[in-house]
Amino acid sequence: MTPKLIERYIFKRALFATIIATLSLTGVVWVVKAFQGVDLITTKGQSVLLYLYMTTLGVPTLISVILPIAMLLGVMNCINGMNNDSELVVINASGASQSIIMRPLLALGLLTAIVVMTIALYFGPSSLAQLRTFVTLVRSDLISVIIKDGEFSKIGDNLTFHIAERSNGGLLKGVFVQDERNEKEKFTYIATEGSIIKQDGNAYMLLRDGEIQRASRKTGDISVIKFDSYAFDLSSLSGSKNSGSSLEETSTMGLLYPDKNSSNYKKRPGAMRAEFHNRATSGFYPFAFILIVLAISGRARSTRQGYEAAITAAFFLCVALRGGSIVAVNGSRSDQDLMALIYILPIIGILIPSTYLFFGKQMTLPKFIQNGLDQIQYSVENTYTRWVDWYIQWRRRRTEVSP
Repeated sequence: MTPKLIERYIFKRALFATIIATLSLTGVVWVVKAFQGVDLITTKGQSVLLYLYMTTLGVPTLISVILPIAMLLGVMNCINGMNNDSELVVINASGASQSIIMRPLLALGLLTAIVVMTIALYFGPSSLAQLRTFVTLVRSDLISVIIKDGEFSKIGDNLTFHIAERSNGGLLKGVFVQDERNEKEKFTYIATEGSIIKQDGNAYMLLRDGEIQRASRKTGDISVIKFDSYAFDLSSLSGSKNSGSSLEETSTMGLLYPDKNSSNYKKRPGAMRAEFHNRATSGFYPFAFILIVLAISGRARSTRQGYEAAITAAFFLCVALRGGSIVAVNGSRSDQDLMALIYILPIIGILIPSTYLFFGKQMTLPKFIQNGLDQIQYSVENTYTRWVDWYIQWRRRRTEVSP
């Protein structure tokens, strides 16, 4: 095979494994999330198609998180399979350079980085913003359509609604709301009339001519507040404690040039900067993962040379690198001194293995760790062999005893 054919073969093999891993992981997570909200269909009267569309809107963001890990699994599967099939041995014995393996895998990393960056910078926030719009419609339907006149209806575990009657134009008369979600206080809202309004992607019940009764769970004291009009935030019906759009829904331009009058900027400007830098560095990790795997396990080795331990170490090193970046992002939301780590970690993950590959050296585990892993592998193989021998002998004895 010519070098070009070998590179195409490696690229196709790694790409196919990546696609399979992506579809499998995304499918599992999507199904789990879909079943978590199936009560929207069974108890809240939403159509199956609307529900499926709503859950699908979260898939792009899900893919941007899963794809780098799926690519890592695909590359590891490709390298491991080529090593087991002695293809790495043939490539190395032919005198070919490491770049024959590196180029197709880096091309896969580039493709992965483009997809991840495109989703992180545009499609992810856009789909989540659209999802929020549909959730707002569902919240509005809960009150304006689903709840029946004259009946007490529970939404969730700690919210109860009652409407005496409906008038033309969507006017609700005799509104009663009991909110027991607060651990310290219980709130009761009573209003002569109310109506559903939508503003800035949120749904509210605008109550008129009523009162709020606030009861302390600890002392039982009750305070009453009269109001002419009051907006009850229906966004809380989904379990969200904070109204307003989340940082994940904010567009990248909105993070880069934030509205200084927005609630997000006033409450957490550091979190907005951290979210932008997190999106900007999301495309670095596919390259870091590939380089780490190549530097540790990209050369042909036998089982006796600790290949399984090496490729396992590469996987956990990549996971630790990504986990460290998540910690850095979360920490930098409140501590701006940690912001530099968002860039330092992926750059280190790229530079160190690149240096090893440039000088033709192989990253290895510390000797005591390698010896420990080899010992564990030997013990497992020895135990398995003994168990198989015992089972074979047991079957033979049973066969000899049988008439």
